[in-house]
Amino acid sequence: GLKNRAAPLADKTEFFIGHPFMSDELFDDLSPKSRESLASITRTRQFEKGASLVKKGETPDEVLVIVSGRARFVFGSETESKLLTRTAAAGEMLGLTEMISEMPAEISVEVLSPVVCKVVSRPDFTRFLLAAPEICFRLLRLLGANLQKSRREFCDLRHKNE
Repeated sequence: GLKNRAAPLADKTEFFIGHPFMSDELFDDLSPKSRESLASITRTRQFEKGASLVKKGETPDEVLVIVSGRARFVFGSETESKLLTRTAAAGEMLGLTEMISEMPAEISVEVLSPVVCKVVSRPDFTRFLLAAPEICFRLLRLLGANLQKSRREFCDLRHKNE
Protein backbone atom coordinates (compact mmCIF):
# COMPACT_ATOMS: atom_id res chain seq x y z
CA GLY A 1 0.00 0.00 0.00
CA LEU A 2 0.84 3.66 -0.09
CA LYS A 3 2.05 3.80 3.51
CA ASN A 4 4.60 1.00 3.01
CA ARG A 5 6.47 2.62 0.13
CA ALA A 6 9.77 4.36 0.74
CA ALA A 7 9.66 6.50 -2.42
CA PRO A 8 9.85 10.30 -2.06
CA LEU A 9 6.59 12.20 -1.76
CA ALA A 10 6.83 13.48 -5.35
CA ASP A 11 6.67 9.87 -6.60
CA LYS A 12 3.45 9.08 -4.73
CA THR A 13 1.15 10.41 -7.42
CA GLU A 14 -1.67 8.02 -6.60
CA PHE A 15 -2.23 10.02 -3.40
CA PHE A 16 -3.36 13.07 -5.37
CA ILE A 17 -6.50 11.43 -6.80
CA GLY A 18 -8.43 12.38 -3.69
CA HIS A 19 -11.30 10.48 -2.14
CA PRO A 20 -14.29 9.22 -4.08
CA PHE A 21 -17.59 11.06 -3.98
CA MET A 22 -20.29 8.43 -3.69
CA SER A 23 -23.72 9.29 -5.00
CA ASP A 24 -25.49 7.84 -1.97
CA GLU A 25 -23.68 10.32 0.29
CA LEU A 26 -25.18 13.18 -1.67
CA PHE A 27 -28.55 11.87 -2.78
CA ASP A 28 -29.75 9.49 -0.04
CA ASP A 29 -32.80 10.69 1.88
CA LEU A 30 -33.82 13.31 -0.68
CA SER A 31 -37.26 14.75 -0.34
CA PRO A 32 -39.73 13.18 -2.79
CA LYS A 33 -39.83 16.49 -4.72
CA SER A 34 -36.02 16.65 -5.04
CA ARG A 35 -35.83 12.96 -5.98
CA GLU A 36 -38.43 13.49 -8.72
CA SER A 37 -36.63 16.61 -9.95
CA LEU A 38 -33.30 14.77 -10.13
CA ALA A 39 -34.84 11.79 -11.94
CA SER A 40 -36.34 14.12 -14.55
CA ILE A 41 -32.93 15.51 -15.55
CA THR A 42 -30.97 12.25 -15.39
CA ARG A 43 -30.30 10.11 -18.43
CA THR A 44 -28.48 6.81 -18.90
CA ARG A 45 -25.40 6.52 -21.12
CA GLN A 46 -23.22 3.57 -22.06
CA PHE A 47 -19.49 3.81 -22.68
CA GLU A 48 -17.36 1.19 -24.40
CA LYS A 49 -13.91 -0.03 -23.37
CA GLY A 50 -11.29 2.63 -24.04
CA ALA A 51 -13.69 5.58 -23.85
CA SER A 52 -12.90 8.51 -21.55
CA LEU A 53 -15.44 9.43 -18.90
CA VAL A 54 -13.35 12.41 -17.80
CA LYS A 55 -10.40 13.82 -19.76
CA LYS A 56 -7.40 15.45 -18.15
CA GLY A 57 -7.26 19.15 -19.03
CA GLU A 58 -10.98 19.45 -19.83
CA THR A 59 -13.81 20.76 -17.68
CA PRO A 60 -16.61 18.16 -17.66
CA ASP A 61 -19.96 19.19 -19.11
CA GLU A 62 -21.80 16.65 -16.97
CA VAL A 63 -21.76 14.77 -13.70
CA LEU A 64 -21.63 11.00 -14.09
CA VAL A 65 -22.50 8.26 -11.61
CA ILE A 66 -21.13 4.83 -12.43
CA VAL A 67 -23.91 2.25 -12.33
CA SER A 68 -21.98 -0.76 -13.64
CA GLY A 69 -18.76 -1.67 -15.39
CA ARG A 70 -15.15 -0.82 -14.65
CA ALA A 71 -13.15 2.37 -15.12
CA ARG A 72 -9.80 3.57 -13.85
CA PHE A 73 -8.26 6.86 -12.83
CA VAL A 74 -4.98 7.52 -14.65
CA PHE A 75 -2.32 10.19 -14.77
CA GLY A 76 -0.69 10.83 -18.12
CA SER A 77 -1.92 10.92 -21.70
CA GLU A 78 -1.52 9.02 -24.95
CA THR A 79 1.97 10.50 -25.37
CA GLU A 80 2.97 10.10 -21.72
CA SER A 81 3.28 6.94 -19.72
CA LYS A 82 0.05 6.24 -17.87
CA LEU A 83 -0.01 5.58 -14.16
CA LEU A 84 -3.03 3.76 -12.78
CA THR A 85 -4.11 5.29 -9.51
CA ARG A 86 -7.21 3.30 -8.62
CA THR A 87 -10.35 1.74 -10.03
CA ALA A 88 -13.61 3.70 -9.96
CA ALA A 89 -16.40 2.02 -8.03
CA ALA A 90 -20.10 1.62 -8.78
CA GLY A 91 -21.95 4.55 -7.24
CA GLU A 92 -18.97 6.89 -7.62
CA MET A 93 -19.61 10.38 -8.99
CA LEU A 94 -17.22 11.69 -11.62
CA GLY A 95 -16.67 15.28 -12.73
CA LEU A 96 -18.43 16.81 -9.73
CA THR A 97 -15.53 18.77 -8.25
CA GLU A 98 -14.33 20.00 -11.64
CA MET A 99 -17.80 21.01 -12.74
CA ILE A 100 -18.51 22.95 -9.55
CA SER A 101 -15.09 24.63 -9.49
CA GLU A 102 -15.19 25.21 -13.27
CA MET A 103 -11.60 23.96 -13.40
CA PRO A 104 -10.17 21.38 -15.77
CA ALA A 105 -9.71 17.80 -14.60
CA GLU A 106 -6.22 16.95 -13.41
CA ILE A 107 -6.68 13.26 -14.07
CA SER A 108 -8.47 11.13 -16.65
CA VAL A 109 -11.01 8.36 -16.09
CA GLU A 110 -10.89 5.61 -18.72
CA VAL A 111 -13.31 2.73 -19.27
CA LEU A 112 -11.83 -0.75 -18.71
CA SER A 113 -14.99 -2.70 -19.48
CA PRO A 114 -18.34 -1.41 -20.77
CA VAL A 115 -19.72 1.13 -18.30
CA VAL A 116 -23.26 2.34 -17.70
CA CYS A 117 -23.59 5.77 -16.08
CA LYS A 118 -26.37 8.02 -14.92
CA VAL A 119 -25.60 11.46 -16.34
CA VAL A 120 -26.77 15.01 -15.58
CA SER A 121 -25.65 17.98 -17.71
CA ARG A 122 -23.94 20.99 -16.15
CA PRO A 123 -26.87 23.41 -16.73
CA ASP A 124 -29.43 20.91 -15.38
CA PHE A 125 -27.28 20.06 -12.34
CA THR A 126 -26.73 23.75 -11.60
CA ARG A 127 -30.48 24.44 -11.72
CA PHE A 128 -31.10 21.38 -9.53
CA LEU A 129 -28.62 22.62 -6.91
CA LEU A 130 -30.12 26.10 -6.90
CA ALA A 131 -33.57 24.63 -6.28
CA ALA A 132 -32.44 22.09 -3.64
CA PRO A 133 -30.59 23.83 -0.78
CA GLU A 134 -30.38 20.57 1.21
CA ILE A 135 -28.16 19.15 -1.54
CA CYS A 136 -25.96 22.25 -1.56
CA PHE A 137 -25.28 21.84 2.17
CA ARG A 138 -24.54 18.13 1.77
CA LEU A 139 -22.22 18.96 -1.10
CA LEU A 140 -20.39 21.54 1.00
CA ARG A 141 -19.93 18.95 3.77
CA LEU A 142 -18.64 16.34 1.30
CA LEU A 143 -16.21 18.77 -0.33
CA GLY A 144 -14.99 19.91 3.08
CA ALA A 145 -14.55 16.33 4.29
CA ASN A 146 -12.66 15.42 1.11
CA LEU A 147 -10.36 18.41 1.56
CA GLN A 148 -9.80 17.56 5.23
CA LYS A 149 -8.95 13.91 4.43
CA SER A 150 -6.55 14.97 1.68
CA ARG A 151 -4.81 17.47 3.96
CA ARG A 152 -4.47 14.86 6.70
CA GLU A 153 -3.02 12.30 4.28
CA PHE A 154 -0.67 14.89 2.81
CA CYS A 155 0.59 15.79 6.29
CA ASP A 156 1.02 12.09 7.11
CA LEU A 157 3.00 11.49 3.90
CA ARG A 158 5.10 14.58 4.43
CA HIS A 159 5.87 13.58 8.01
CA LYS A 160 6.89 10.05 6.95
CA ASN A 161 9.24 11.42 4.28
CA GLU A 162 11.08 13.85 6.58
